[in-house]
Amino acid sequence: MNEFNYEILHIDGKNNVIADNLSRCFISVDDYENAYIKKIKKASLYNTKNNKYVLDNKKRIIIKKEMAEDLIQDIHKLSGHRGITIMYNNLKNYIYIKDMPKIINKIVKKCKKCLEYKTNVFKKDKSNRIESEGRFERVSTDIFGPFNLSDYNHHEKIDIGYFLTITDIYSRITKIYFLNNVKTKHIINSINDWITKFKSPKIIISDNGRQFISTEMKEYLNKQNIKQLLIPIYSPGSNGISERINKTISFMLSINKKKDIYEIVKEIENTINLNYNSSLKCSPYSIIKEYSIYDPLKRRVEYDCIQHNNIYSNKSKPALGDMVYVKKYLSTKLDKKYVGRKKVVWISKKGYWVRLDGDKHFTHIKNLKI
Repeated sequence: MNEFNYEILHIDGKNNVIADNLSRCFISVDDYENAYIKKIKKASLYNTKNNKYVLDNKKRIIIKKEMAEDLIQDIHKLSGHRGITIMYNNLKNYIYIKDMPKIINKIVKKCKKCLEYKTNVFKKDKSNRIESEGRFERVSTDIFGPFNLSDYNHHEKIDIGYFLTITDIYSRITKIYFLNNVKTKHIINSINDWITKFKSPKIIISDNGRQFISTEMKEYLNKQNIKQLLIPIYSPGSNGISERINKTISFMLSINKKKDIYEIVKEIENTINLNYNSSLKCSPYSIIKEYSIYDPLKRRVEYDCIQHNNIYSNKSKPALGDMVYVKKYLSTKLDKKYVGRKKVVWISKKGYWVRLDGDKHFTHIKNLKI
């Protein structure tokens, strides 16, 4: 080095487009990965003599039959209580369990927290879906809250909190920022942190909240050479990505009361980033790191070659004698969504109206979960 004349220059993150964002520490997954691998080793036909897994002819790790249900139960909790299709697509290429779809279906449909707190999902029109041509070129932002901090462990001097979410449209990688308030300067600090971890986006998408349309924000984005795209007023569905993330946040807050708020932030990020995404046909993490967290062998994943496999419909009608959960109205976002269980004692001819044991009135099946 002494043979050359050189000058050390600092390059802002927004200008350092050559930087390898794959190597930047954007999400802490060590605890998650270690917990998962520990469970797989315990449940698999692991050869302790040569420290190798026993694989089937598709090079999937073989799981002991007697350990299958316990493993799926553990992974369901570890994954943030993901649904049937997501769990199956998380695992199908990496581990072999006989009748795995049936076991996943059984575990998820019996999960008390999922039954009480999750709402039914109905597909929406995708014609207005926001797209991006490359990694970290477009990001979507949104604010979740306020929510009551007294339900969680924290060291703040305030009673309410907020989450700011920033999501890369292309990969769906998401960062969650816990905020005491949503003043523009705190939003800007979070965007700067995103730029440091990844790179400066070309476009940032947000709603018309005053912190996003303030003079301070406009000046900041102009200085960073970032174009702002505002979602039309009264059209929150136009930013479907953030809408789905908010739904995940609401569920995770509901089932994790009394836990440390920063630990919950980490769990929410892992739930969003590490699990199968039906739009991507793989996980956001797989796009960035090119392997799945659910593959202990860390084999390379081709982003566009994984098949989406929707193995179960979420619509099912109850039968006489079924024990069902009933939708709870007039509840807050973080309360239980369903209560029960109650027995179905009468069903209308077309099957859409039922009467439950102990009830005088009829209930529509859209308000029930089996």
